[in-house]
Amino acid sequence: MPKVENFCGGVRVTFKRNNLAKASISDNNVEKTVEKVWRLMKENPHITTKQIADAISISPRGVEENYVGL
Repeated sequence: MPKVENFCGGVRVTFKRNNLAKASISDNNVEKTVEKVWRLMKENPHITTKQIADAISISPRGVEENYVGL
């Protein structure tokens, strides 16, 4: 059953995957990106969305939509 929650003025739906062995290459890239975001936030708790975006080569909007609230 998906988890539905309010998120940044919108809605976020999270689906639980039963078999992680079927993860695609893009899933692995997303995991690496999440790890980079975590590392940057741990190194500098006051880092801005723009600084994160510049450091990992994604848009500031991409950071806001996918990683705010980690």
